[in-house]
Amino acid sequence: MHKRIKISIDSLKAIVLALFSVILFSIDHIYILNVFVVFFLIVQIVKTGSITLWNSTYRNYLLAYVLWVVLDVMIILCAREYDFRTRNFVQVLFDIQYLILLMKINMDVETYVNWVIKIATIYSCFVIYEFFATETYMHWEKLYVLYRAWGSDLFPGGLNYAAIPFVFALFLTFYFKDNFLTKILISFGGVLFPSRVSMFGISIIWLWFLGKEWKRMCCQLKVASAIMAVFMLFFSLNVIHGLAIDEYISKELVTRLTITLDREDIVKEAIYFAEINPFSGYGGRTLEQIRPYYPSYSGGLLAWPHTHNVLLEPLIRYGIIGMVLFTSFLVNYFLSIHDKELKFFLILMFLMGMFQTYFRAFYFIYFILVIKMVDTRKVFDDGKLL
Repeated sequence: MHKRIKISIDSLKAIVLALFSVILFSIDHIYILNVFVVFFLIVQIVKTGSITLWNSTYRNYLLAYVLWVVLDVMIILCAREYDFRTRNFVQVLFDIQYLILLMKINMDVETYVNWVIKIATIYSCFVIYEFFATETYMHWEKLYVLYRAWGSDLFPGGLNYAAIPFVFALFLTFYFKDNFLTKILISFGGVLFPSRVSMFGISIIWLWFLGKEWKRMCCQLKVASAIMAVFMLFFSLNVIHGLAIDEYISKELVTRLTITLDREDIVKEAIYFAEINPFSGYGGRTLEQIRPYYPSYSGGLLAWPHTHNVLLEPLIRYGIIGMVLFTSFLVNYFLSIHDKELKFFLILMFLMGMFQTYFRAFYFIYFILVIKMVDTRKVFDDGKLL
């Protein structure tokens, strides 16, 4: 007699959300994760007939930010200085989606966390396999230079975004004390995505938790961790070597991959446009949408599509008022978290956001919502989650 495996609706929902949290499938730039979260939320509202909100001061700042977004777009639209297109409407809808952070979503958090780690581990194995199957390993010292697009046709989410879920999953493995091999696999899979931001995030997570646990680690684990650290150092030095002296690297590519040059160029352009409309911004428009209206602008090194920065992006889109409200919301959201390690992860996400605008991707909203849910469960369940 075969035993029937029973999976609750909440567990199945958590597994689905975990899958699309790690593997960033999308349709017409809309993440599947986004679709499922909204769908499950609607079902929850219909089923219960009500919405339960988080009782925290950050919701006032979030509501103020969303209201300003709508008001700012209407002001710019009435001024008729810029065309209003479908993309502008979609961008406004995205900012409104931050309201999801006000709501308590019914989800089996334990199942979700377990499956995020499992799926990230399996996905990492696939990334590692493809790294060798495509013979990219033969050029690994140039991975972040000439071969930085090696997985663009294999892994959904885009080069700068696909690795962020690995950073999230790695943090969960440390936070919930998963086994060492899982941490190694997720880390290795994450750094194979040619994203400097993800390498930074993975490295900081290792340093943070190793620093905290070093005295309590057994001798074998210390040796394994030291070997991992030496490997990462060796890998990084070879990346730098390939970036600095390889004669086949074009000047344009070196400029693009040099942090100070490209980011300074973006900052200069962002400030130039911010000084024109400092308070109201451009009604949700980013750099590539603003630039055509100012042909007199001489431009920078490249025509950057956006600011790559968690502070400059709302400044350009919604002015100083929008930036202050958005930053106030983030700060108060951070203060609403009780656990120090969860706060560390939020700080890390913010620092990573200083170099990329992934915070305008839906999974960023969902990840920080999960952090809130984990923190709440830990507070009320005496720190026991798994």
